[in-house]
Amino acid sequence: MKTRITELFGIEHPIVQGGMHYVGLAEMAAAVSNAGGLGIVTALTQRTPELLAKEIRRTREMTDRPFGVNLTFLPTFSDPPYPEYIAAIIEGGIKVVETAGRSPEAHMPQLKRAAIKVNRGRDARYRAPPAQIRTGPIRASGSYLGCLTAKRWFGHG
Repeated sequence: MKTRITELFGIEHPIVQGGMHYVGLAEMAAAVSNAGGLGIVTALTQRTPELLAKEIRRTREMTDRPFGVNLTFLPTFSDPPYPEYIAAIIEGGIKVVETAGRSPEAHMPQLKRAAIKVNRGRDARYRAPPAQIRTGPIRASGSYLGCLTAKRWFGHG
């Protein structure tokens, strides 16, 4: 099947695994990619950027197909070391990053310099029109957000 998503990400089927904390590991990402979709390794499941780099290497050992990394920008008092996680993503040769949570805007220059495609999820907390916050394809995820997205953007759901 050929769609804009398959062409954009270099995949066979327009299926993108969502970021899933404690589940989005090398085994799952590689399985989705090997099946023709875009597998996603969840960055913050790894406690350190070094462990993320190791998980990216493990995924590469299991698939030669494209896969990406989910990076959630959490609303916390003490941020994870996002620049170091992004460095591990870049050094791992990742070309697609899916983001969630807060806006990734502060980190976009680092990602764009590395020519990484950013698939920005839209959280219900963001009220800006999608064109102002979207940096890649529209993603509807989960039962709550998926229904909200369909209803608000497409008038049904």
